[in-house]
Amino acid sequence: MTLGMTLPRGSQRSSLATFESQVTGGLQAARKKAQEQGIKEEVVFSKEGVRLLNQRIDYPRNLHLEKEGRVRVQESGFISPQSLYFNRGKQRLRLVIVFGGGNAYFKEE
Repeated sequence: MTLGMTLPRGSQRSSLATFESQVTGGLQAARKKAQEQGIKEEVVFSKEGVRLLNQRIDYPRNLHLEKEGRVRVQESGFISPQSLYFNRGKQRLRLVIVFGGGNAYFKEE
């Protein structure tokens, strides 16, 4: 079984809403793939962008990751609860990964 997710090419910049949707949807797709195939997945947040499911998502203009990080998805689909922080001018955004099902959402701080 092949699971996939269509993401825009790496050179394209997305809106903040599109970026948030791609990241939260991508985390769920990685979780589902890990469970169905019994493999570990990793989502990498670097200064250049987000790498998940062999794709790259560029950050929208003026959105900057505070600290690089990795989200590890276990074979069971478990994702440890954690947060990643982004800055957009004076606005600070937090990606929250919730304990349990690995659900994720963005929150303005």
